[in-house]
Amino acid sequence: MPVSQSSAMQCFCGLLAAATLCLSGGCAKTEHKIHPLITETPAFSKMAAASEESNLSQKSPDELINAGFAYLAAGNATLARLHFVSALKRNPEAAWAYVGIGDIAYQSGDYLSALANYQQASALAPDNLSALLGQAQSLRQQGKLSATSEVLNQAMKLAPNDVRVLTELAINYDLQGQVTLAGPLYQEIAAKSPDQAGAYNNMGINALSQNNYATAIIHFSKAFMLDGNNERITNNLAMAFALYGQEDQALRLFTKTVGEAAAWNNLGYLYMTQKRYDDAERALKKALELNPKFYARAQENLDRVERLRLTGSP
Repeated sequence: MPVSQSSAMQCFCGLLAAATLCLSGGCAKTEHKIHPLITETPAFSKMAAASEESNLSQKSPDELINAGFAYLAAGNATLARLHFVSALKRNPEAAWAYVGIGDIAYQSGDYLSALANYQQASALAPDNLSALLGQAQSLRQQGKLSATSEVLNQAMKLAPNDVRVLTELAINYDLQGQVTLAGPLYQEIAAKSPDQAGAYNNMGINALSQNNYATAIIHFSKAFMLDGNNERITNNLAMAFALYGQEDQALRLFTKTVGEAAAWNNLGYLYMTQKRYDDAERALKKALELNPKFYARAQENLDRVERLRLTGSP
């Protein structure tokens, strides 16, 4: 039996080892700038902040904001925040400073604070597309998909052909189960951005959610060719191969990202979702054989297989 839409659209975790099936844009920040997760060194940040403070008074609000985004792109949230706050002290109506502070909050997982800052930016500059997209992403992370739709409708009026807006809209459709509406949008996005792996990754997930495994493999393969070092895309392609019955291909890709024992566990879990219990048992026992330390997770999946065989319920 094919994996259900709800199973396919979720980010696999827990009993599936470190293999994430996520929409590009749905799992990470993809705003006006693509910032890495904050990995600043506190000692360096403290020294740098002390050095920078003496120079802040010589910079205009726009210069402070530009410097803030530069620090944020470099992964230094402390100095980024310092510059954004300084810009607001000079100009309380600097919308981009609120966007920057919203980005910092979003990256740290504080979606309520991120939303508040993006909303403040929109109040000051209604045509700031980044502020609207930030609101949509923050709302989506809180599971408020109806509110996300309302914000995206505003963004569509402002920039109906912008790839970022179309991507957010398609992701929101997918998360609401409206996969037939999302599909054409993903195709349009891929046509507009043929060199963007994320567009093909999203198309693959949309196809997977409709149990179109062969089509999913085609899309994920295109994403993989564009960004073969992306673990998320690699794992997504592996899942599609596994669900399509191409075990060797799936095993090779899973092994690349999570190791051989975890790869067999992942295969076992996916077989279990398809009610292929003999294959699931075979794969899970192989995981245990390869790595006894992996026993707890694989054994838990084996126990689930037995319960499913007996009762049909996990």
